Amino acid sequence: MKRFFIVNLFVVSLFLFTGCVAVQPKTEGPADVPRYTKFNIHGQEKTGGTVNASYANWTGPFTGHVVIPMNSKVTVKSKRRGFTLFVADTGQKINFQLDEKRMEMSTEEYIDLITSSQKVSMAPFSKIDRKGIKQGKVFKGMTKNGVMAAFGYPATHKTPSPKSSQWVYWNSRYGTKVVVFNKHGIVKALND
Repeated sequence: MKRFFIVNLFVVSLFLFTGCVAVQPKTEGPADVPRYTKFNIHGQEKTGGTVNASYANWTGPFTGHVVIPMNSKVTVKSKRRGFTLFVADTGQKINFQLDEKRMEMSTEEYIDLITSSQKVSMAPFSKIDRKGIKQGKVFKGMTKNGVMAAFGYPATHKTPSPKSSQWVYWNSRYGTKVVVFNKHGIVKALND
């Protein structure tokens, strides 16, 4: 009887343990498969060249502000709270902070939102959009797609929908900037 109890306790414990193991997010393929950034990624470079980035898009400028260009070839490695991107051309390591609750999406969904298996075509972007994307800035006259490519996907807890007439981004961890669009989805103001 005692032996039966111990065996059952072991089986139940094993079942509970395997049910509690964290499932690693997956993307369109294995983590070592190259992907490309759909948007510029803004971050802060730390000692040793590591870049800290966030779903809140720290658009700067601030000390150590860097912009990883759209269409950068990267590989993705998931971690406990967020993920890491490794940039093929520069060797940069980007530690990405993600609050799934605030973004209202999983890490896997967010990775698929900001990266893809193919480069983004620049053909649909206007001249002013291309200037903003290249500089990692927003200018009056840019389209919503141009702003998203230049600054990144806006954090959903401050911008619930890309259809909104205002998108909120962060200058840094502490201050925000608001991109205001006209009824045609063209930038009419940028308020710090």
